[in-house]
Amino acid sequence: MTEQHEVLEKELENAFNQLSKTINKILTETFSFKGKTENKKYWDMDCPYKYGDDYWFISDDGIVVRSNWFCHKADMNRFYSGNIFSTEQSAELEAERRRLLTLFNAFRDECNDGWKPDFNDHNSKKWGIAKNEEGMYAMWTVGLNAFSYFGCFKKLFLTCNR
Repeated sequence: MTEQHEVLEKELENAFNQLSKTINKILTETFSFKGKTENKKYWDMDCPYKYGDDYWFISDDGIVVRSNWFCHKADMNRFYSGNIFSTEQSAELEAERRRLLTLFNAFRDECNDGWKPDFNDHNSKKWGIAKNEEGMYAMWTVGLNAFSYFGCFKKLFLTCNR
């Protein structure tokens, strides 16, 4: 490698590190709860339910329950936490999605054996699952937190010793 290539490589590395720090700062500021009061609404959402309307929610034990909208605190808490569904089928689908995601996360955590991704470490790969028009595939990143729905694996998950 020539000296010019080494200088260019170092410049690119510095630019990438600065970009990564800037993105991390923006994400931290955007998703931080510092300075926000408890129970404060960050934006007003229009409630589509009227007094007495049927709705479904997922209980603490994962069971889908039918209820009626009475504007009680429990109704409002479910609404603002995204735990209200207009049909039983959509609530059942979400409950199953949550169960599967919980099982998958437990599998990932077992495979990772205590490892957590460090997005400030630009020298180690963080494996994830991606999808494109052709289907799902394994991908890796070194510094960008791509908000992988399934989280990151320490190594290519297909090689997990389970």
